[in-house]
Amino acid sequence: MSRRRHAPPRPLDEPTVSMGEEEQRRSTVTAALLVLVACNLALALSGLSPPPPSAHDDDDAARVEPVGYLASVASSVLAVCVASSAARHGRRRGRLSVEAVLREARRTWTRPAVTALYVELLTTAMASLLLTLRAFLGAAAATGGGAGAELMAVSASAALVAWLGPVLFAHSDIACRMSLVVAAVEDGYQGPAAVDRAEALVTGRRARGIAVALAASLVEQAPSRWCGDGAPAFVVVPAVLAARLAACYACAAFYYQCRAHHDKNTSSVLNLGESSMVDETEADAMDSVLGCFRLT
Repeated sequence: MSRRRHAPPRPLDEPTVSMGEEEQRRSTVTAALLVLVACNLALALSGLSPPPPSAHDDDDAARVEPVGYLASVASSVLAVCVASSAARHGRRRGRLSVEAVLREARRTWTRPAVTALYVELLTTAMASLLLTLRAFLGAAAATGGGAGAELMAVSASAALVAWLGPVLFAHSDIACRMSLVVAAVEDGYQGPAAVDRAEALVTGRRARGIAVALAASLVEQAPSRWCGDGAPAFVVVPAVLAARLAACYACAAFYYQCRAHHDKNTSSVLNLGESSMVDETEADAMDSVLGCFRLT
């Protein structure tokens, strides 16, 4: 009787994309868009209106807002590329040149950009879900329909949270931040795949990840607290870029720590699988020898 040989386990670093995972990624985007539509519908039904514009909110500021948003995304992508290159060269104790950073950023900028837009979509969907719940409860309280209307609003809110909550709130803050680094460093990861990869790397180190995400958030908010509203642009812009670069460097350093820990665990699993195969081979050889003795 020979024992069945088991194949060694696959490395955890290999991107295995099944049909179920692909459908889940598509459902994430679909659910986010549905949340945005439900939010607008709930606001229309509840009769809530946005606050009136203040005196300093003019048309020029409204026209500049999309430009500012795109500039913010572009600065995040650039900061991630620079921070990832700096962290990688720091671990290798190599010399970091501006030409190498620009060459690497030119080669990989599309992946962090797609990932940044995907993370923004998830963040907007989370906020829209909370706003939708507020609109439901506000509409029930404003109509004065009694306990029946309030019960219906609470039931609809609970159903909406049960349906979309696990999809939209499935990823931690540090995973969303670190997904940009994953997209900039590793080939083949962008958008949902980069977020899933970052979530897998953070597993087992969530407490430290929460601390890193909190520190990065405080660093990014420091220029707005220190500079104030009246600070000139030539002071605010460099301060914001420096703070964003420092936050991205912290996430990149944490990424390389998580990846080293993940690779170490993966190699241990592979060594265990190889040793089990050797043991099974020796057992098969022993069975063959015993079988020969029985025949004689």
